[in-house]
Amino acid sequence: MSQKTLAETSGVPLSTIQRFEHTGEISLSGFAKIGRALGYAKELMEIMDKPKYQSLDDMVKINKNKNRKRGTDERD
Repeated sequence: MSQKTLAETSGVPLSTIQRFEHTGEISLSGFAKIGRALGYAKELMEIMDKPKYQSLDDMVKINKNKNRKRGTDERD
């Protein structure tokens, strides 16, 4: 599928598709529209339906541990 056809099918501007291909940067909305136009709606919904964290506290704990240096007892 050409960039022009994808832009017409997805409703995402051609310039946004071109920038996405060159830089990898795009809004979540644009990414979802492109994914849907390419037939990945089911896969995108599956990703969005699975929460990575059970609570905000879980998210804070997990992300805090990512910043710890191995082999040290340092804490933020």
